[in-house]
Amino acid sequence: SGMQEPLNFPSGIQELVHWREERGQLYLWDIPRAKWLVHTPEEWVRQHCAAFLVALGYSKNWMSSEAGLTAVFRKKRTDLVVYQDAKPHLLVECKAPSVKLSMATFEQAQTYNQELGASFIWLTNGRQHIYWDVVKKCQMNALPLPTVP
Repeated sequence: SGMQEPLNFPSGIQELVHWREERGQLYLWDIPRAKWLVHTPEEWVRQHCAAFLVALGYSKNWMSSEAGLTAVFRKKRTDLVVYQDAKPHLLVECKAPSVKLSMATFEQAQTYNQELGASFIWLTNGRQHIYWDVVKKCQMNALPLPTVP
């Protein structure tokens, strides 16, 4: 069927992730950039994250997936940055479901964020979610809700 493995998101989120198959190749609809992208496991996770953020009330217009920062270890653009008041608010670091979240992956996200300066970090492989308050230097139980202007 081409359907991908279910991830650990609230019910209804997977239905918001649009995909299609064309000549045996799977494509995912990229919510922030409004275009079709070739499916990868990381992209599958990232689109669930984007759909979940929209469901929480974040506008897709506040999201950027083109964050071309110069950090050396960035090989793929599998990250998502959410802005509030034109400032980086939340850095979403997406890993493939097969990648275990470790202290190393968390430090990687923190290193990346030193350049970005987001207030929150969401590290996820789609199954496990770590929410971090950068300012208070503590883990959170849930993502912060958007502040509505």
